[in-house]
Amino acid sequence: MYRKTLMAVFLLLLVGSALVSGAVARRGSTGASGEAAQRISSALCDLYDLVKSIFGPLIVAIVVLAAVIYAGGHVLGQEMGARAKSWALNLIVYTIIGVILFIILPYLLGKLVPSLDLEKTCG
Repeated sequence: MYRKTLMAVFLLLLVGSALVSGAVARRGSTGASGEAAQRISSALCDLYDLVKSIFGPLIVAIVVLAAVIYAGGHVLGQEMGARAKSWALNLIVYTIIGVILFIILPYLLGKLVPSLDLEKTCG
């Protein structure tokens, strides 16, 4: 269980760093440190806007998928039904954790790095 969770966190970090590095590379790879800071800030804003735009529909899709899996568990046998209910519960729990992190993360980043206040910088 912990191994799967760690693998999922690692995969999310890998995808996030790839998105940020791709956005930074798209804006240019040379320049002074002020330009580099601006590019990093711009890339983080792009990533933040992307996550904000897909977050709502993704939550709805995951909750609907969990409901379908839970309902399908009642149709199947007892062992498969228990697994389906467990999968549905895991989907809901991880979705709630994701929502909490999404709400708290901009605030924490603003407190840790005041120049990187996502709410003010990205709009």
